Amino acid sequence: MNLPQAYGTFIKRGDHMFRTSAYIQWGDSAKSIGACLLLNPGSARWSEELTDELNLSGTAQGSIRATDPTMKQLVRFMEKIHSSEDPINGRFHLYNLFSLQETASKKAIALFEHLVETGEYTISHSLIGMNELKSHPWILLGWGVERNPHWKNLELIKKTWMNLIIQSKVPAFGKKHHQSDDYYHPCPLIPTQQPTVLADLIKLYKETVERAALPPNKMRYTLLKWNKEYGANAKFIVLDNRTNMQSLFTPGRVHDLFWFHSDLSNDPAISNWDAFGEESFDDLEPIAF
Repeated sequence: MNLPQAYGTFIKRGDHMFRTSAYIQWGDSAKSIGACLLLNPGSARWSEELTDELNLSGTAQGSIRATDPTMKQLVRFMEKIHSSEDPINGRFHLYNLFSLQETASKKAIALFEHLVETGEYTISHSLIGMNELKSHPWILLGWGVERNPHWKNLELIKKTWMNLIIQSKVPAFGKKHHQSDDYYHPCPLIPTQQPTVLADLIKLYKETVERAALPPNKMRYTLLKWNKEYGANAKFIVLDNRTNMQSLFTPGRVHDLFWFHSDLSNDPAISNWDAFGEESFDDLEPIAF
């Protein structure tokens, strides 16, 4: 995988710092490869040049270090949902319910509520336009599940964002709390819980995004041709219905798959293989023949 780089735009107002936009870049494409909606920007480290620019003009933009736990978890997520044959190339955008930068969530929310009530911060400041939202293939929701009856402005911006997402029809997913409409943060504070949440998010992504991209009544993979052998000698031509790529598949050896854009099923070298009825499966691992 190519190494990602994070970029952000910041505004300084008095003693408060706001990150008004951010994205993680892989490769050189400006195309969106996904987005997330979290609570607020946490910690971020930037260059001395950005600090000087912020102190001088009150605004700055440039590269930031993607080294905080949330950034690392999002990078892991993106790399897990892409294979080595499907290299990442594009921008993963980070949105927040509010743009005030503060690591401690309760302190951040309390300050956000105060700034809105005093008119120092506009509640709709974090919202984006419909065209921008529709440019994303999907959006991961994960602003946290903690609630407080005094957090009225926070609840209002949640509902406003969700209405916007519903209207856009962009696929959205996240690990939802079983008793509310809130979504767990993608990076738990306890490091040992992070792999479990990551696995849950990958599963939700496959169910929500990959499944929606498949042809009607098709699972992820379709077996096209069979060499009429059994056991260790059995081989198939398999189609990935999501990417429309094909591979030679030996049951029990999923790790050997190498995907091609060419139509292997019509190659003259396998003209004597049988059609397999185009049976489809969501997972190749359990297949035995």
